[in-house]
Amino acid sequence: MKIMPELKVEVPKADPSGAVLIGVFLARSLGIGKIIDNFIGEEYVTYEHLREDRANGSKYRVSTGLACEIMVGDMLGRNKDLTRLYKFEEACKNWQVETILGIPSEKFNDDKMGRALDAINSNAKYMANVLQDIVLSASKKFGVPLNTFYNDTSSIPVSGVMEDNDKVQYGYGGLPGLKQLILNLTIASGASLPVTSSIDSGNVQGGTTFERSFEKVKEITDDQEFEMIIDRGILTQDNMHLMLTNSNQKAFFIGPLKDELSKNWVLEQLNEAKKDDFAAIDYRSKKETERNLPRHYEALETKYTFKVKLEPPSEGSKNKKQLKKSKRIFATHTIMAVIYCDLNKKPKEQERRQKRIISTEDTLVELNGNRLIGDRRLSRH
Repeated sequence: MKIMPELKVEVPKADPSGAVLIGVFLARSLGIGKIIDNFIGEEYVTYEHLREDRANGSKYRVSTGLACEIMVGDMLGRNKDLTRLYKFEEACKNWQVETILGIPSEKFNDDKMGRALDAINSNAKYMANVLQDIVLSASKKFGVPLNTFYNDTSSIPVSGVMEDNDKVQYGYGGLPGLKQLILNLTIASGASLPVTSSIDSGNVQGGTTFERSFEKVKEITDDQEFEMIIDRGILTQDNMHLMLTNSNQKAFFIGPLKDELSKNWVLEQLNEAKKDDFAAIDYRSKKETERNLPRHYEALETKYTFKVKLEPPSEGSKNKKQLKKSKRIFATHTIMAVIYCDLNKKPKEQERRQKRIISTEDTLVELNGNRLIGDRRLSRH
């Protein structure tokens, strides 16, 4: 039995006008429009001046930067349902842009918004420089410290027809059967403010693109001391060498080492260490702190030494192969390292290790037994 067979509930669609316009004013407070216009050589005219020119009957023109501020407002206010270029004029009418900003919605038609995107995309350096200036502006305006950064890469799986796009490639760690792009991102610690961003080919590993991000961070910090927290895929010996030798000792870094770089070294350190060498450390996760759980980590402070092969200085193209063979130059570095021990996992790890030892011993006994049987058969013949 249907009690209410024809009940229809209409949920009114939320009006994003307020969120979009707040985003526009946030973009304006960061000076995004002015920064963009400065780079492309246009004059940035404020909303107030445009209103005055319109009231006086003078000709007025919406700059590329101001059009971009509207698009930024749309991205901030409607990030899950971005406005299409051909719908911006209609959207601006719904957002009451003319009433609030004093600019007619037809000034933000699809031609204007398309030309704005073409202008900032005409030079590959524009967006990187614009982002850098926005970061510095946000840091100054909102007091965001620029001395600690996180750097990591993420794979972005894509599908569709992309025959002419060389960056879309099969790569490492992506979804099976799908090509991908690699997003390389650096953010400021705490505020999560994006500092550097780039899209690389899907078959490129993050460690090979780190130098570009590192140089940008150096520019932003203006020769001041800074710290970078880095993922294990990026913390290669070459990148550690880069940070140690190319920053006037102003760059500090922390991150986990790959197993292939540290496994044997860790075993050596553990074999040489005494029980008293490990010290309890004051660390708990956020959940453990909220639940008031006891601390359960110990750490061994030690040193890690590594060598990096350097490229020989160029001495002309003659006998280049011989130069590479004869002149092998290495740089040696020793850095502080810490080996952590989770006391909660220690008993299980010891139990697992003991099982491996027993399994290995049983296998050796079985192999020796088979060998003895084989030897007896040979002796009979």
